[in-house]
Amino acid sequence: MSERTGKSVSFIAGVVVAAVVLGGGGVALAATGSPLILGHSNKAGKITKIVDRKGTPLGLTAKAGRAPLKVNTGTKVTNLNADTVDGWTSATFARASGQFGVIIAEGVFLDLSDDGIDNPDVLASVAECPTGTKLTGGGTDNFTDLPSAINSPDVGVWISAVFGIDPTVHTTDELLAYAICYNPKGAVPGALTFTAKKKIPATVMQRLAGAMK
Repeated sequence: MSERTGKSVSFIAGVVVAAVVLGGGGVALAATGSPLILGHSNKAGKITKIVDRKGTPLGLTAKAGRAPLKVNTGTKVTNLNADTVDGWTSATFARASGQFGVIIAEGVFLDLSDDGIDNPDVLASVAECPTGTKLTGGGTDNFTDLPSAINSPDVGVWISAVFGIDPTVHTTDELLAYAICYNPKGAVPGALTFTAKKKIPATVMQRLAGAMK
């Protein structure tokens, strides 16, 4: 084979390799002008750019359980957008600007009996997370001499309730409900202030009435 013919074959092989790697979408120059050779170390004195103005310029497919890409430093890559981090999506992470706050609610007397007498028999406390925040937990402080019948979450609220209450003996501040709320945009409005939810949500009232039976 002549030297001229050998160079032509080498050039053609290099173009074919690049076409396979790039999917026919662009040209990569490695080793500062030499063809990109698969299975070997390729060195270049300049940045190698791959351009495909009609689609994705580079696709990497690896065996299951193997990384499709390997790098040698932990330096930040500008504009790199990853779908997951260690298998976790961005929706599972709290934002740096996000904050947690505790909403504290005092109890209110309710009459849930069917005896036709306006006489409160339930002391309920409902701590509700403000609009734009999310309930992540909660709890209660029960200072009465009766056991807590309910101490659990509902949609956006934390409920605490004591049955068999006597308004002549007990007071509304003897039962507190706490809602731990998360706000992705900053502080939780109204956190660590005592409130009394005068109007209990209908879903909560139904749950309380059901628990009374």
